[in-house]
Amino acid sequence: MTVEIDKNDILLEKVEAIVNPTYSYLNNYSSITRDLLKIGGPQIQMEFEKHTKESGPLSTGSVYLTSAGAIEGLNYVIHTVGP
Repeated sequence: MTVEIDKNDILLEKVEAIVNPTYSYLNNYSSITRDLLKIGGPQIQMEFEKHTKESGPLSTGSVYLTSAGAIEGLNYVIHTVGP
């Protein structure tokens, strides 16, 4: 296995998915979440809100997969709630 560490803007990387640390309702608006929603557009927020409406908020340690919206070169965002 090869591991590569880069110091770049994660939203500019051409990768399959990124992990977004968030709160239960994707409402913490940390710099990553804020930029993610700004660049990816409203689709990411709508997908997340649909999930929380149907299944409830994310619990600690759980994950939810959304599309990357309008972010080029990225297919998915893995949202996770940490302790």
